[in-house]
Amino acid sequence: MRIDYICKPNLKLAIAVWDGSVTWDNWQAHLHRMFSDPAYAPMQIQITDLRFSSINPTISNDEIQAMRNLLADQRERFSLNKVAIVAGDDWSKPKLAEFALQTISVNSIVFNDLNTACLWLGVNVVEVGQDIEQIRIKLRQNP
Repeated sequence: MRIDYICKPNLKLAIAVWDGSVTWDNWQAHLHRMFSDPAYAPMQIQITDLRFSSINPTISNDEIQAMRNLLADQRERFSLNKVAIVAGDDWSKPKLAEFALQTISVNSIVFNDLNTACLWLGVNVVEVGQDIEQIRIKLRQNP
């Protein structure tokens, strides 16, 4: 597993973490898992941490378009209003994902640091940082 997430119902916040080399199959499985999770449906904000991942070159613009189509098809299954994407070294594909989310009326921004992303979402950076670290540890223990 290269991607995992948690839902924080008290904040209506989903936190997703990508770690290591992420393929299209990893991303697609992650999206399907989230959309079938009843705990995810009421989340209104999300932070996605890509800082310690590398987006596999097999994720092309076509796959990003397929992700947008999947999101559009599943739009009634989730309540997201805002998504903060914290990019790693590669900004090109996160920017495409940002645009794809905006086309389905989800306000999204790619950030270069966690502090600014959390400020924009209105969540505590220390708490979110701790959650991200716990998710990352779990991912690395179960590659």
